[in-house]
Amino acid sequence: MEPLLLFLHIPKTSGTSINRMLSEEYEREEIAFMHEDASWSTRKLVELCNRTDSSLRVVSGHFPYGLHELIQRPTRYCTFVRHPIELVLSIYSFLLRNPSIPTYQQMSEMSFAQFVQSDQMNFLTSNLQTRYLSGNPLGFTHQTEMQYYVWNPGEYIPDLGRAMNHLASSFAFIGITEWSDQCVPILRKQLGWNRSDQIYRENASTNRLQECDLDTETLRMVFQKNQFDFQLHSYAKKWFQQHAY
Repeated sequence: MEPLLLFLHIPKTSGTSINRMLSEEYEREEIAFMHEDASWSTRKLVELCNRTDSSLRVVSGHFPYGLHELIQRPTRYCTFVRHPIELVLSIYSFLLRNPSIPTYQQMSEMSFAQFVQSDQMNFLTSNLQTRYLSGNPLGFTHQTEMQYYVWNPGEYIPDLGRAMNHLASSFAFIGITEWSDQCVPILRKQLGWNRSDQIYRENASTNRLQECDLDTETLRMVFQKNQFDFQLHSYAKKWFQQHAY
């Protein structure tokens, strides 16, 4: 049986572009796009994945590592990771542009430095990528997309060693957001995609904060809160370089 592809979409890491490619490579009924339907639950998702008559070939969404443990068929993961400073800057910009996010009103009054310092926003500003890839050792639980932007699950403690082990053991592909032009052709080749060679790019905000706009103290805070993510990003780059060709 073909392994079920699990696209673990860490927020703001080129996921929209990957989802457009998924739509080209697979029929609509073959993909479960978690971000399109707030009614998805762990039970509903697992039941669909385990149905013997299901045409499902791909699950894509903001879910942490661990879904495969509830699925009875073979699986393979893919994901993209991003430079931690760029990731936190992009999340901040995204939250400011989207009134539908529950924390929008609070966010609209925050500077970037206040955002990084906020305890309420800690899940988004502190080793987010390591949290997603560590998974919950007590078991997988799915949240809706909006919940992930306000979620502060204490059980999803970032564990760098566990996250690296998961990348090494379970991932068919690990891409680097800032290397998308290099990564996408390799992704297509390694996953056997051949319907299109189009490379999509995210529509980045032209006026968002850049790393060069940040003062030394704010940069220090971001680095201090994301030490695991910096190491994870370095590990992922080495993985890609070793597996790309």
